Amino acid sequence: MNPKIIVFVTSNSYKLQIAKRAFNGSGLKLVQKKLKVPEIQDESVEKVAAFSARWASNVLKMSVVVSDGGCYIEALKGFPGPFIKYVSRWFSAEDLLQIMRGKKIGAWYGKIAWRIASQVKIPRRS
Repeated sequence: MNPKIIVFVTSNSYKLQIAKRAFNGSGLKLVQKKLKVPEIQDESVEKVAAFSARWASNVLKMSVVVSDGGCYIEALKGFPGPFIKYVSRWFSAEDLLQIMRGKKIGAWYGKIAWRIASQVKIPRRS
């Protein structure tokens, strides 16, 4: 039986590795498509992933999967959230710890949103 192919739009090799592990044994084959996708700025990784998936699907004229993630530090009221990629260009881990100095150290968590966008037209009900 041939596996169903899923097109994963990312240029991030680490994201691809993680996704391949997640799909391992599923009967689905993950194929990477590198595409420079514009990223909207939003506090919601879900909204960022949804926009990117729709955009990539429209450009490629095919169904795609996109993921987006964020790192949320409660002591910094959720900062940097989905902006982690941009923040890490200017701040090191030590810089973030310095910013947190004097604050109560609480939880931090990561969040990943997966979104699928399809070119399949679903008929509307009358």
